[in-house]
Amino acid sequence: MAKNHCTGNPCPVKTSNQPQPTDDQACTLLAKAIDTAELAQAGFNELGALCQAIRRACDKQTNPYHLAGIGLYLADEWINTLDGELDALRALRQPQT
Repeated sequence: MAKNHCTGNPCPVKTSNQPQPTDDQACTLLAKAIDTAELAQAGFNELGALCQAIRRACDKQTNPYHLAGIGLYLADEWINTLDGELDALRALRQPQT
């Protein structure tokens, strides 16, 4: 079984027909994945804030109010999903010594 390049733990992904990345490449890709997920999460936080502002500016019985509510719900769902993904990605990082 292949080893996880950042932690040295066994990696369950079959990679026999693919070239193995170097430790530096694997760790760089992991860092980029974490950065990308954090950036996406920040964007969804901003989208949620925008939707909340729209809801506050609209009457409750209007379409924009309800559409902004849907946007707020979706932003919250993606933020929560990304929280889990970020936890999983961070767990793959090499322990700091």
